[in-house]
Amino acid sequence: MRIAATTAAKIWADALREAPEHRTGDTHLDKMLQNQNLLLNDPQINAFEQKLSDELNKIIDNEEVLLEVDDSPKGLLAEIVQELNLEESQLKLPTKSYMRVNTKEIEYSFVDGQEPIKIQL
Repeated sequence: MRIAATTAAKIWADALREAPEHRTGDTHLDKMLQNQNLLLNDPQINAFEQKLSDELNKIIDNEEVLLEVDDSPKGLLAEIVQELNLEESQLKLPTKSYMRVNTKEIEYSFVDGQEPIKIQL
C-alpha cells in the first residue's frame, strides 16, 4: 500500500468522523439541525476509508489524482459515496474543498480561501 493513498483516505474519513456544529444563535434551531445530522457509524466510515485507499492505490502510481467536493463530491469521491450508499452522509464532507494526491505529495484545502496544506511523502 502506498503511504499517499492511506494518508489521503484517512484525512477524508476523519472529515466524516467530525460532526459539524451548528451555531445560528437560535438554540432551538441549532438543536434541530444537530438532530438532523446523520452520523456515520464506524463500519461505514471504515469502509469508505478502505475503498478510497484501495482506489487511490490503483491510480496514483501512474497519475496525480484530484479529489474534490463543490456542493457535493465529484469524480472518485462521488463514485465511492454512491457505491457505499452514503448519499445522505455526504453532506458531512467539507464543501468547496479539494485534495491533490500523488506518490510524493498530498496538497489539500478543506476551507474555501485557506492556504493549502502540503504533506511531503
